[in-house]
Amino acid sequence: MFDKTPSTFGPYRLLAQIGEGANGRVYRATRGDDPTELALKILHPAATKDDRWRRRFEREAFIMRRLQHKNIVACFDFGELEGRCFIAMEFVHGHSGRWLVNKRLNGAALARLGAQIAPYVVPELRALYYLEKLFGLPRRARFVRAGRSPGSNDDLPGERRRTQPAMGMVMPPALTLEPRRRRASSPAPLAGAVPSAISFATACERIDAATNRDQIAETFATYAPGRCDALVVLLIRDGNALGWRAWVAPPAALRRPIEELSLPLGGASSLQSAHDAGQPFVGTPPSAARPIEKQLWAALGTHPEPFAVLVVPVLVKQRAVNLVYAHIVSSPPPNQLVTELGELAARAQASYLRLIRQARGS
Repeated sequence: MFDKTPSTFGPYRLLAQIGEGANGRVYRATRGDDPTELALKILHPAATKDDRWRRRFEREAFIMRRLQHKNIVACFDFGELEGRCFIAMEFVHGHSGRWLVNKRLNGAALARLGAQIAPYVVPELRALYYLEKLFGLPRRARFVRAGRSPGSNDDLPGERRRTQPAMGMVMPPALTLEPRRRRASSPAPLAGAVPSAISFATACERIDAATNRDQIAETFATYAPGRCDALVVLLIRDGNALGWRAWVAPPAALRRPIEELSLPLGGASSLQSAHDAGQPFVGTPPSAARPIEKQLWAALGTHPEPFAVLVVPVLVKQRAVNLVYAHIVSSPPPNQLVTELGELAARAQASYLRLIRQARGS
């Protein structure tokens, strides 16, 4: 499965193997010149190529990044290096969780532990219920409840709680947008094909008066020249960010039509961060490997790689329907660009809602 234990893995130095499973290994490791020891979980190359295992691994890493608690191992980084997915985690000295449960924790202690971690687990369960409803899957009882006394009726085998717990799940409202259509007469703009930059005030007016979503996307692309080196408007569909409109400053040029670009919203990336938080992401991409950003930069013909990026989500009814990506190769995105793109995204949100109401005749 694995070659002889390597001494390095990307920026990580592998000190010793501390665990192994059917699809990967866990090493005690350090990163660069930092002497802090980490637990580095590396997926087997064959498992990395398996979409099912890859999605499961990325979901595990994403959930770990969101959970922050003194009793939960912290996740510092994850991505793909040398053809293998990895997760860099906090290295904890001591016994395993199985040893603690079997040897040290009685019923009362387990109940207290469950009460402490439930607030961090429940949001993930809500996400599972939403996905089950979205894809029409059978729903299973997964409520996390604080410890109860032995013999409680709620603990009977097969018992299912039929009401939501306190502070229960709130489902997002339904959202319908017109299906994505391939344009025949309006090709994706290439470098040099977009008119000169319009003023911020004009961009606001065009988005406010837009009669279809294509006009909104075109406004973002037309706004970009003179303000950034690249700007891409992405559609969110089925867990992927799909290319919609783009502009790149010469001499860079798109390597392929922007509509052929499809980036997965999984793993650590600036796109994933903006999508999940519902807020602009500004700064260095969260993953050291930057696999998603590198795919995007390759499609844009970007060289050298930018140090910092800006990703602004366009939200409709609490859901991201677009991501607007921008970068300047030689410097971080200026505050003015961050502010103006945020305002344009807010206006796009208002226009989307207006178009939806018009389509419904209300």
